[in-house]
Amino acid sequence: MRRDEAEAELLAQRDTDLLRHKHAQDIEIIEGREKAHERTEQFQPRKSVCAFILTTKADSFGAPEDSPDRTHLERGVKYRNIYLTAALSAPRVTEYWHWLRTYSAGIRVVPTLPMRLIIVDGEAVVMALDPDDHARGIVVHHSRSAVLLATELFESYWARGELPPQLRDEAAPAAEISAQESAFFALLVQGATDDQAGRKLGVSLRTVRRMAAKLGEQVGASGRFELGVRAAQWGWVR
Repeated sequence: MRRDEAEAELLAQRDTDLLRHKHAQDIEIIEGREKAHERTEQFQPRKSVCAFILTTKADSFGAPEDSPDRTHLERGVKYRNIYLTAALSAPRVTEYWHWLRTYSAGIRVVPTLPMRLIIVDGEAVVMALDPDDHARGIVVHHSRSAVLLATELFESYWARGELPPQLRDEAAPAAEISAQESAFFALLVQGATDDQAGRKLGVSLRTVRRMAAKLGEQVGASGRFELGVRAAQWGWVR
């Protein structure tokens, strides 16, 4: 785990440095807390929002009806939020997270995050102008390379994040998996490729991929690595 954290921190530092030095024509610089808030509110996501949420204050998780994300969630925008582990003790956080989950939002917690980060529709990236002082404002990146870097950074933290304890019972599948699916998970944890898993199970490559897609959707996993982690957490690997 320490190695994973160290690698994630190095990735964060590299990507932060690259993101902060993009050409001026690809970025907007908005100075000041109030103007930064106004600019962030102007975004109208159509498909997805991925975010690092650094706040842990008592008033950060208010009533769902007051959430600025509510209208987007109701329109079907897919959210994936990564919070600090310290947020676990914030008042009303459990209620807020359960509300997000009613819209199938993805939620993970990690011990540390490098900065505030929001990726909108895979097309724009919002980050703090100064990671140590959010009151200074934000930088909005529009270039494809900046979006790819930010996405790589987000996925790195998402893969090592954990589902909050308050949500684990809710997220656990109601039904037991089949013996074939259990065998598939065992092969996945061992590092088998889809081709190798198919040969071991005696099924086609298409069947293996269909099985992985179904199970991934069932547990909210975004990739094979995370699928293996969730399987271990829920005792699916025998």
